Amino acid sequence: MELAKRRYRSWETGSLAIIDSSIFGRVTGGEISHSSATSAGQGKTIADLKSAFLKQHVSKVTKSRAAQYRIPFRVLEERLGPNMALGSLTRDDARNLAGFLPRIPPYATWHHKGHSLADAAARHEAATGAPANRSKEAKNLLQVITQAFDFAVNEQWLTSNPFRGIGVDVPRDQRKKYLSKKDTYEPLSIAESTTFSRCRFSSVAPMTETDATRQVRTLSGAIAIGLRSSRYGPACE
Repeated sequence: MELAKRRYRSWETGSLAIIDSSIFGRVTGGEISHSSATSAGQGKTIADLKSAFLKQHVSKVTKSRAAQYRIPFRVLEERLGPNMALGSLTRDDARNLAGFLPRIPPYATWHHKGHSLADAAARHEAATGAPANRSKEAKNLLQVITQAFDFAVNEQWLTSNPFRGIGVDVPRDQRKKYLSKKDTYEPLSIAESTTFSRCRFSSVAPMTETDATRQVRTLSGAIAIGLRSSRYGPACE
């Protein structure tokens, strides 16, 4: 399990993750010392994390992906302060920050130039009458922040990631909706498909060429989505 976690963290952060386990620590030449990680991270701040993380990751990703790192670190610096020590950040701090993320309005940098993200959120709410509720975008921002703090753990600046396991609440009306079986179409059987192909449209009533063309197109669409012939009237029974 520890090896699987290490592989996941290494893939996510782009650097070789440590195995935070006393069992593996002995095998690899000594137990993991949390005090050594703490001492290595003493004095490290949000600004240090931003600098080191971007230096290692920006050159490895596309320009569009690199641009996606800008807002998450801006949130960290504005909400927590660039000089905040990484070791002083608590789980409550992480939860509060995650709760703010959905309120960031779209294109905040452009539409609210010169304003902080908190001001941009307030201006958006005043203009629209409701706070922004961008849960999907917030989850993406939180993913980058979590990745950055995993990087800090791998660098032994921290002994644990305060954002690990914290999520963004998604309102019910924004959650994925799944159709029940009764609301979906049943596939046609071979016999029903054959019945469709042998329909005699003229048996219902005389039709013009335009009507016949429309009927053929409609029935073709019905076959494509799997409607049963009984739902399409007596002409195909």
